Amino acid sequence: MARRVALYMHLVVDDPAALAERRVQLSEYAQAQGYEIALVADDTGPSDKPDRPGLGQILAAAEAGEFDVLMMLDPWELQGSLAQFRRCYLHLFRDCGVEFAFVRHAVCGEDGEAWAN
Repeated sequence: MARRVALYMHLVVDDPAALAERRVQLSEYAQAQGYEIALVADDTGPSDKPDRPGLGQILAAAEAGEFDVLMMLDPWELQGSLAQFRRCYLHLFRDCGVEFAFVRHAVCGEDGEAWAN
């Protein structure tokens, strides 16, 4: 059985063409890795914007167990810096049993565990 993946894209500027390009990149990568795409969501605007419907959709789906892996091009798609990502989101997704895959940047945690391919 293929692992289920959620694809998430975030851009600071509203650029539909750039979002579409990211969606293609993520979809092609996920399919090449053998994932089943369970959800695709995106947001535009500042990273610290409190109202991000796509992120809310991703968080709700994670809590409901609808996917196993959250895939993004970069970890800062969720938050503006890696430190903010760790502080704000890492535990939320890990508590739901969700792993991370970052297409362009391999990131390691404090325990040396790779967070990306």
